[in-house]
Amino acid sequence: MSTWEAALLVAQANDNAYRKNARMALAQARRERLAAQQSGDEATEAKALLDEARSHWEINQFEQSLRRSRSALRLLATRPDPAQTARAWQQIATALLAQGKLTRALQSWLSGLAIASEHHIFPAICESYLGIGNLFLIEDAANRAELAFRYAYDLSEETGDDGYICKTGLYLLSALTQLGWIDQARRILKRLWPLIAAHPNWSPSSRSDYYLYLAACQIADKQHALADDSLAQAADICRQGGLLWGHARVGELTARLQLARGQAQSAITPLNEAIGLAAHFDNGYLLQRLYLVLCEAHEALGDAPAALAAHELYHTARMRLLRDSNERMRILDANLARRVDMELRLHKLQHERARAPTRPGKDACTGFDWLDIDLPAALPQTAKHAAVLAVVVDNLREISLRRSVQAGNQLLAVLADTLRTACPQAHGLRIGGSVLVLLADAATTTLWPKVRLRLEQAARRWSDEDITVRLIMADSLQLDGETATQQLRRTLLATLEAA
Repeated sequence: MSTWEAALLVAQANDNAYRKNARMALAQARRERLAAQQSGDEATEAKALLDEARSHWEINQFEQSLRRSRSALRLLATRPDPAQTARAWQQIATALLAQGKLTRALQSWLSGLAIASEHHIFPAICESYLGIGNLFLIEDAANRAELAFRYAYDLSEETGDDGYICKTGLYLLSALTQLGWIDQARRILKRLWPLIAAHPNWSPSSRSDYYLYLAACQIADKQHALADDSLAQAADICRQGGLLWGHARVGELTARLQLARGQAQSAITPLNEAIGLAAHFDNGYLLQRLYLVLCEAHEALGDAPAALAAHELYHTARMRLLRDSNERMRILDANLARRVDMELRLHKLQHERARAPTRPGKDACTGFDWLDIDLPAALPQTAKHAAVLAVVVDNLREISLRRSVQAGNQLLAVLADTLRTACPQAHGLRIGGSVLVLLADAATTTLWPKVRLRLEQAARRWSDEDITVRLIMADSLQLDGETATQQLRRTLLATLEAA
């Protein structure tokens, strides 16, 4: 009997016991609901309905779980209870996700988040961001998932809840390792280990996930022997606990480790075992990852037909996940989702600045000085700076979302270098995220037409058929009696009018 077959038997035994307990909980919740109906206690009835919904979900009765959750929502509409309402939306979202209805799951997570945020319900906020981030991972948008997971993790740290610090930290590690941000992943691992070691009764899945993400970092750092040890630890935990997801991930990372060693043939067996295991429970997310690694292994072996077959399997799994992705994009473009996305980005920026011991004088991306629009006193007030040129990347957010944050930073670096080369004597500033400013003397204004042309050429070179860089530019000369701060504000307002 193979390792994964043994794990499957343990998982089936655990599942039988789990279902038995869930059915007992379901019967108890049903009795409580009937008693509440007889006494006319709608609040207790709503809670009992949600308990029933949870039990139905635990025994894979997803449609019944949805019906109970929606019944609870109808009751809560007449007797508002924000915590239970947020819980109802989360239960709906998890049931829809289990059914593969990703778009409707996203709508439900957003609805639950709106209520939880309005009433400052910490657990519901965390769960909502984890759910939204998980959908971003499915969409292959790990950079957006990282923002959502980071928000939940930082909120947990502020609250001091060890359980949620661990849970959200592990979710965050899933995005960080997928993005290849290994330094950040190491810091989270270092933070989580004392918590996991101090709570031996926490779920075995938390411990196995920790070792899996540790192994991913060790593979990236070419610490192959250490990665072997971490994967062995994870495999042992998964075997004892019957953790099918963890066992499949062990297979994936074992294959990646063998590929890193240049032993592509040794990667095939663990991959095939992981695929066979994932077929029992996965809706396509893990399978697509496994098929991609299998394709890579066959390519390394020079087996083009097998690589093509693996890629076709990946494509099938991917299309099944993304069958309604256009509808999800429409939802993500709606006002509520835009506000959520902006909140995530602002939160990350605020936390990064707060954690820095001092704000750096230079922006590492562009080499320009940082200038906060709230700190006008930092502007030079000399007569020398009588001309201003402002350049705004109007669709920087779109570029960062559709390509990556790093791509947006690279574009800013190119534009800054263009400005610096054209006007080496000018003083460069970066304001916020997408605004670059040159402060110069009045004589430099004769160069502005040439500078604008070079910036437009750089933007065209950076653009492609999928996305076009949109630049908004405005320049000004200092008016009589006008301070440098007033001049800068006037120039920036001109860019807004031009947009």
